[in-house]
Amino acid sequence: GQAAYRSVAAIHAQADQARAQVKDFASTALIGIMRSTPIGTLCACYWVGDGAVAVYRQGAQVLILGAADAGEYAGQTRFLDANAVTAEVIAARTQFALVADITAFILMTDGVSDPKFDTEANLKSLPLWDELWAQLGPLAQAGDGAEQLLAWLDFWSPGNHDDRTLLMAVPIAAQE
Repeated sequence: GQAAYRSVAAIHAQADQARAQVKDFASTALIGIMRSTPIGTLCACYWVGDGAVAVYRQGAQVLILGAADAGEYAGQTRFLDANAVTAEVIAARTQFALVADITAFILMTDGVSDPKFDTEANLKSLPLWDELWAQLGPLAQAGDGAEQLLAWLDFWSPGNHDDRTLLMAVPIAAQE
C-alpha cells in the first residue's frame, strides 16, 4: 500500500514540476513481494490496471492474484491515481498467496499478457502458463538472463504493440 501511495505522490509531484496534467502520467501499477518462509513462499500483490500477476507452479497450478481492470471500450483501463490508494481500495486490491512449492512469481504488463494469453479467461490456463514458462524458465536460470530476457521481450505479435515489462521472482532453492 505504501508503494502505491508513494507512487501516486511522485506522479503528482512530477506533473506539478512539468506543469502537466496528472493524467499525462497514467500508468498501470503491478506491485509484488515474495518471501520464503519455513511453511512456504508468501506472495502478495497490489494491482491496478491491466496485465497479469501470477503465482506459478510448473505443471501443477497457476494462481492469478487479482483481476485486470477494463474500461467500457477495448484498450481502455484504469490507472494508478489518488482514488486507487485509499485504505479501502488498497485493502481490496491487495491479494496474498502462501504456496508450499512455487516455480515463479510473475508480474507482466499487458504488452506481454495480451499476446501470450489473448483473453482474461486464458490467464487461468495452466497449459498456456506452462508454454510461457518453457520460454522463460531457461532465462530465469541463466547467468546472463537479463540480456536474454530483453531480447525475448522483443517478440512480434500482430496487433499487440504495447510496452512490455516482465518481472520473474524465482525462489533461491529453485535456482539450485
